[in-house]
Amino acid sequence: MRRFSVQSRVLIALIVLCFITVMPQVRGWNEASRMALTQALVEDHSFSIDNSVFADTGDKVFIEGRYYSDKPPFPSMFAAIVYLPVHALDLELDYGWNAAYYLVILLTVKVFWIFGLLAFNGSLQFTHINDRHRLILVLALGLGSLYLTWSSTFNNHILAAASLSIALYYWLRSRFEQTRSALPVSGFFLLLAACMDLPTGIFYLGFLLVLLIQRRSLQAIGLFLLPLTVTVIPYMLINYSISGSILPVQWHQEHFNFPGSVWVDTGSRINSPLETLSYGLNSLVGLRGFIIYNPLLFIAFVMLYREWRSTTAYKAETVVVSLCSLVLMMFYFVFTSNYGGWSYSIRWFVPLLPLLYFFLYGFFQENQPGRQRVFLVLAGISVIISAVGLLNPWASSELSSIPFVSNLLALANFISG
Repeated sequence: MRRFSVQSRVLIALIVLCFITVMPQVRGWNEASRMALTQALVEDHSFSIDNSVFADTGDKVFIEGRYYSDKPPFPSMFAAIVYLPVHALDLELDYGWNAAYYLVILLTVKVFWIFGLLAFNGSLQFTHINDRHRLILVLALGLGSLYLTWSSTFNNHILAAASLSIALYYWLRSRFEQTRSALPVSGFFLLLAACMDLPTGIFYLGFLLVLLIQRRSLQAIGLFLLPLTVTVIPYMLINYSISGSILPVQWHQEHFNFPGSVWVDTGSRINSPLETLSYGLNSLVGLRGFIIYNPLLFIAFVMLYREWRSTTAYKAETVVVSLCSLVLMMFYFVFTSNYGGWSYSIRWFVPLLPLLYFFLYGFFQENQPGRQRVFLVLAGISVIISAVGLLNPWASSELSSIPFVSNLLALANFISG
């Protein structure tokens, strides 16, 4: 009888993990808004969420007498593809523990999660680190980061993160294997990420700029631009059909002015330089800090800095990932102030994880046991943090202002009855 390889056994284990790490309960406005649109698309064949059981969500807009989700439509459209046959089996989306919601998360977010990890493994193959180290890094991303935590609920951040991971893999294939079809596939997933989590569109612009600076052929640039026709253009057309504007509905403050709205007159504001600095530091290393909740980023940023100072094969990728990540973070540092609302650390930065973790490969290029022990210690801490996050990615501040502590207290209260 043929034995499975280590890699195959790990993949099977990760797939099994998908089934037991789903939180099939709509817990807040964000999820409710996305499921409202999913339900409306399947049951009413409409973008209006008026008839959905989730219509009471606060994350909605009011346009010409009808309510609509204020979220990008693509994630809910993916969910609707799953919900269509599920609904035909008389399983309906609703509040509380829900089988339909379980299947939606399992067959959308979790499927993207798995393929994101497979693509991450594929990207690492171009670095020529050995199989053992590559497997460690795949598990580090899959189990030791918020990439695991946020895969337990329906959100656009994991969908975007996985899309960026797949895009990087095909980008590297186009470079090192000269695979003609890889470049448009990379462009497609970069644009798909943008359609699901708009600020991540900066990465598409970054890689497009690389093609222009390198003076790649018109054919190559054309192939990279081609996916616009099946991503951004349909996205704009959907926006136009809802609001009469190709811009996202959440960019129009007037759509949030309706009775009972908590978003009235809460248009975007620009933080002062001091506010931006303080808010940015807290977002990264504060009580909810993104680096604190993903400790391996301490190493990743050091490796990224080393890539900047050296002449490696990944110079273009280093520049794009570094500068585009900085721009994305600065966007939130300047224009927001609430740390992503109720959430386990800063959920907005989750799409960056596969791109940043890729540069951890440099930590294993030198075979130093002491260095690897440091990595494993941080990885162990990371696994604990991400596992606690599975209890509730939408961690409430009612029990504690520290999401990690809040989830532990909630678990203790549940155990004690």
